[in-house]
Amino acid sequence: MDILTDVLSLIGNDTIDLLNIIQSFQKLQFLFITLICYNILFTHINLAKLESFLSRFLPLNIVRWYVKSMYLYQKSSLIFLICIIILLSICNYYSVYYLGFFIDNFEDIVNQYSKK
Repeated sequence: MDILTDVLSLIGNDTIDLLNIIQSFQKLQFLFITLICYNILFTHINLAKLESFLSRFLPLNIVRWYVKSMYLYQKSSLIFLICIIILLSICNYYSVYYLGFFIDNFEDIVNQYSKK
């Protein structure tokens, strides 16, 4: 539980913790969007052109290994893309859900802290 507290920057104040969780989900959304762009970029690379370009600078066995790994990556990229989109959707849902909860209960939160 301490690891989760450290990762999400939870301090014990319910309002600040809720805002920290929303911020964490927003950061995850940015990460997943970046991974989707990365995945789409590497899916559309022409392997023949890449191999001819890399063979000018690197030894042939390294070039073959890299092109083979890129080929395998391109074959499995649809699975990665689907998984990342599902994770992005989950983060987006929770971010909107918690933000809606915060906005709906904002008046009660302000009243609670103004009485202290």
